[in-house]
Amino acid sequence: MIIKDTHSIHQIGDFVVQTLASLLETTDTISLALSGGNTPKSLFQYWVQHYKTNSIWHHIQYFWVDERCVLPTDDESNYGVAHSLFFEPMNISHSQIFRMKGEEYPQKEALRYHSLLSQTLPHTNGIPQFDCVLLGIGDDGHTASIFPGSENLFSIPQHAVVTQNPYNNQWRITITGPVINNANHVMFIATGESKREIVKEIIHPKTKKIPAQFVNPSHGLLTLLTDIKL
Repeated sequence: MIIKDTHSIHQIGDFVVQTLASLLETTDTISLALSGGNTPKSLFQYWVQHYKTNSIWHHIQYFWVDERCVLPTDDESNYGVAHSLFFEPMNISHSQIFRMKGEEYPQKEALRYHSLLSQTLPHTNGIPQFDCVLLGIGDDGHTASIFPGSENLFSIPQHAVVTQNPYNNQWRITITGPVINNANHVMFIATGESKREIVKEIIHPKTKKIPAQFVNPSHGLLTLLTDIKL
């Protein structure tokens, strides 16, 4: 794991852009899996303000790590947030966007996304491979929509499944551990003091007991971007 000490969302945003640009030095198009949450909102706004004219955005295929089972117009929709804060102001083509359809029947949509990943992404080790995956970390150690107690989702053949938020019973769709761990570059973004103990557990695990500890790319890079002094 590479740990990058970042002091602001600006430094995180710059690092992600530099990484994406580096990946594009050897290919015309790359795949990026986005997460929801407050940090991506800040990243979208920063990129629009400071990188709007950068051509990299038009050479990326955008996917999602997870999605809430809500309408795309709902305030809680990860796609909806990305659309209003990033895709629309950046004039990103619809052909580049591969969203999870939170408005569809969850099981049906998970199967569709499983097939979409299989058909759209290249495969390594028989598993679809993202170029880059951006992950958040919850205060409970969940990542994507893989919550504590669902660590088995790191060892199943499905690429996307339905999960349930144990705190509000909301249904979600998430990509699974094998797909995350098959990526070329996984970036954990953990900001704020509330994440301190969880980040410590990830860096120095005594036992594997939270989902985020199971993120361990089989052949790619794992970078932790954090403003927490450790």
